[in-house]
Amino acid sequence: GDGTASVGQYKGVAHKAQLLFQSLLDAQGGVGGLPFDLGDLFEEAYLAGARVHNNRWGPATESK
Repeated sequence: GDGTASVGQYKGVAHKAQLLFQSLLDAQGGVGGLPFDLGDLFEEAYLAGARVHNNRWGPATESK
């Protein structure tokens, strides 16, 4: 957070961070949007200013 809720008393360690969301889901909700060349995926994020990329491409699973 940027400290707004605490009138500036508390700020997060990455209060100026921005997020970029990318989806690999196709119309059926599967991972059909994965490009053949992953560089295409990473380049889009890089050109948008991203310098950290975190991925989770696993199948949907139940959790308890």
